Parts: sequence; structure tokens; C-alpha cells
Amino acid sequence: MLDTGIELGRAPGALLGPVRRGARAVLEFDDLFFEVDPEVGGRLTSARVAGRETLVGPAVHPQNYGSTFWTSPQNGPFGWGWPPVAAVDSAPFTLRELPLGCEVEGPAVTPAQAPAIEGLSVRKRFLADPARRSLEITYSIENRGAGAKRVAPWEITRVGPLGLSFYASDDEPSGELPLPTRREAGCVWFQHSGQAPPHGKLFGEGSGWLAHLTPERVLLVKAFDPPRRELVAPNEASIEIYASPQPTPAEAYVELESQGEFQEIPAGSSISWRSTWYLRALPKGLPLAPAATLVDLVRRTLG
Repeated sequence: MLDTGIELGRAPGALLGPVRRGARAVLEFDDLFFEVDPEVGGRLTSARVAGRETLVGPAVHPQNYGSTFWTSPQNGPFGWGWPPVAAVDSAPFTLRELPLGCEVEGPAVTPAQAPAIEGLSVRKRFLADPARRSLEITYSIENRGAGAKRVAPWEITRVGPLGLSFYASDDEPSGELPLPTRREAGCVWFQHSGQAPPHGKLFGEGSGWLAHLTPERVLLVKAFDPPRRELVAPNEASIEIYASPQPTPAEAYVELESQGEFQEIPAGSSISWRSTWYLRALPKGLPLAPAATLVDLVRRTLG
């Protein structure tokens, strides 16, 4: 169910067209386009610059598409296992319009869905920042249950094959299913070949940003509040990159994952965590390969 929201009162030129478009919400400004589907966990289902799409849709995988949000860790006494908890990942969320965007809120997790995170609910706020040409996302986890819970925020963004993912780090990535990476210009780089394999997942510690360059020359930079190392969720990392084991390039996807601090949420309290997205068309002359010039572009974009 969608509520009626509030009257949209945007500044002139900030957003193009209404936010609510049918059952979905759209934030369109400058050459950027973002779409949120409240009926499927309030996830981002489209992120475009100059008409070029970054996210994969349900044609690639019926459940694992777009950009979603979970609680971390996935496994262990604080986790939920698999599949993702519907109340967090895919249940209908309520939608409310805001002056520069929208907010979606989901139901509380029931004991039958996941006892470890029972009573938690997720709220997502999407705000356009036309001045910085960015999308600011604030995720909030509220504890509506009777007892304290320990979790970390976790953003999962699914992009297509053949792209180049990278992040700044002095550490080698880890993981039981390592992906092929190289180090250059102070970064860890993963180039998806489009073949099967690669299949795997790397765990890394970065400096608060994770970037991805698509074959269509679109650069996505996700800047986030990184966790202190002693507050990373058990058996997780601040940055994770997963390559799906799909048999053909048409079915393959890559997950760009970032996490915040693992912390206790007392009953009746909430925590919030921010992720800011920048989408840019890659300037002519810059390579589709690991290079210091790409790192410089990311740093200039972040300011």
C-alpha cells in the first residue's frame, strides 16, 4: 500500500517532473535518473546518466536485481542465512514524497522470518543533491522489538558483467572464493571477464568509497560512512564484491557491497547510515582499465 504522501515543494529546476510516477518514485535532475520501487523493498531499480543504465533488472535475475539493503552479518548468531528476509529486502514499503526526493519504510521482521533480527524495520530516504549531482541515501534500522539487536547496515548494488570495480586500500582482499584482482594506483581492481568463471566473493577494507566502471563508460562511485575495523560485523568486511556464477554473460551480474558499523540497537531505538551515489559519463581519453587517471577522477568527483 502507498500512502498519499505530501505535496511536493521542490526548488525550481531541482527535479524534473513529479516524484511519484505510477507505483514508483523517480528522482530526475540534470542528466541523472533514479527510480525507486516501493513495492519491492523500496529498492533502487534504475540509475542512469545521460540515458545509460547502471543497474541490472529482473531479466538478469528475478530476485537479485537493482540496489537493495540488508542487515549484516548474513550468517551466525546475528544473521538470517538465505534467502534474504522479505520484510527487509522485497516486501512492499510505504512511500512518502519529500521536497527533494522520497522516503520508503518497510514492515517489522517477524520471528518466523528471522529470529536474530526480529522486530527490526528499515527506512530509506532518497534525496537529490543537484548542486553536487549526487543522490544521498540514508538508511535507518529501527528496533520495534522487545530486546536489543546487534547488526550493521549493508548496501548491495547489482551491476552487469564486463565492468571494472575498484576501491582504495593498502590491504590485500581476502575470501574463501577469491576473485582475480590486481593492485595499481593505490587501489584493488576487479575486472569481470563475462565468462564463467569468475565466480566468487572478495572481502576488503577500504577508505569509504567503492567505484565501478561499466562497458558503456559510466562511472558509479558510492561513498559511504566506513566502519572502524574493530566494529566490522563478524565474518564480513567494509567492502565486498560478489560475482555471480551464471553460465552466460547475459545472466551474469556483480554485487558492489558496502557496510557500516556493527552495533547494538536497544529496543525502541534506531541507527542511521549514509551512502552517496555519483554517476558520471566517463570523459573521452580515460581508459576502461586500471589507471591512476580513474582514481583521480573519483577523488575529484568526491571533492
